[in-house]
Amino acid sequence: MLIDIVRHGECADSAFLRGRCDSPLTALGEQQMRQALSDVVPADLVFSAPAQRNLHFARAHYPDVQVLEAFAERDFGDWDGLSFQAVQQTDAERLELYLQNPFADVIPNSESLVDFEKRIAAGWLYLCGLPVESILLFSHSGVQRVLLKKILGFPNKSLFNLKIGYAARIRLDVQKTSQGYFTQLVEIAQVKLS
Repeated sequence: MLIDIVRHGECADSAFLRGRCDSPLTALGEQQMRQALSDVVPADLVFSAPAQRNLHFARAHYPDVQVLEAFAERDFGDWDGLSFQAVQQTDAERLELYLQNPFADVIPNSESLVDFEKRIAAGWLYLCGLPVESILLFSHSGVQRVLLKKILGFPNKSLFNLKIGYAARIRLDVQKTSQGYFTQLVEIAQVKLS
């Protein structure tokens, strides 16, 4: 089975950490999404994370899209949707800790990285178990990074060495085996519009 996972395009806000906030796409963001899909064959099933930056575009182009909460971006708690400057002004000490180690759970009222990874792993098992040949999923860079970490065995510190720009698409090939699911990274495609 082939699974294409497309990150949302450019958003209209200046959020430092854009998790559960509902940022709309810019016109360029919509254009980036269309370009990202130019090489994608029609999928048997289409899913989207619940954020409007994914779902609005998905519904406009795929009326049968299904929402999967498992692939929502991480909840960044009190910092979610704020600009870098706003976080710096209100929580400079924790921000410094976060910048030194973005994998430590220092953001107030945020979803822990462990819980985020568990949620995505459960969603991934659900997708892999579907009896179809192809799936298209609209989601987020955090979700893409966690999936690549799981599949390729990356340590946390390597996750930000992956360039995952707006509307980036990753394609994964999933095969069921007697040991579970064997997944290979087929490609990471970046959109050239900016």
